[in-house]
Amino acid sequence: MDANIAAALSYLVGFVTGVIFLLVEKENKFVRFHAMQSTLLFAGIVAVDILLQLIPFLGALVFIFVVVPASAVLWLLLMYKAYQGERFKVPVAGEIRFRDDLIWVFVDSEDAVPELSEDNNLNQTGAVCDFHPPVGSFSPQVEWQWSGSPILPSSNQVIMTPAVVV
Repeated sequence: MDANIAAALSYLVGFVTGVIFLLVEKENKFVRFHAMQSTLLFAGIVAVDILLQLIPFLGALVFIFVVVPASAVLWLLLMYKAYQGERFKVPVAGEIRFRDDLIWVFVDSEDAVPELSEDNNLNQTGAVCDFHPPVGSFSPQVEWQWSGSPILPSSNQVIMTPAVVV
């Protein structure tokens, strides 16, 4: 299926199709963006509906005459923009801050589990995330370093990557 069509279809039945496309599509970031935006946006609209139903008469009027027309226009606009191949962001739901941040996983550090290959114990989510700093002189200076612990003097392993501040 074409990515633009899949992205537009992720809005078709609100958060239901958004969740379906999130589960089905694993590779295409454009489709996943629209599926996540559909899921968050329309789940939020359902939450607003539930909150407005707590206000007896006024809540139903606001939902019928404000929320429904606004969400219908937004629904059509988002489907159109996705079909056109545009990554249109709704300010409240368009971007999840930690969506593509780097996460490291280290499993079986003691080599306690017998495996055919020990090469697969370390992995990270940022394989496509690549930063190339500008070429120039680089002279880092050590301001602090781990020299052991009075509680565990033999502990000398640092698990996190040190930060370099220029």
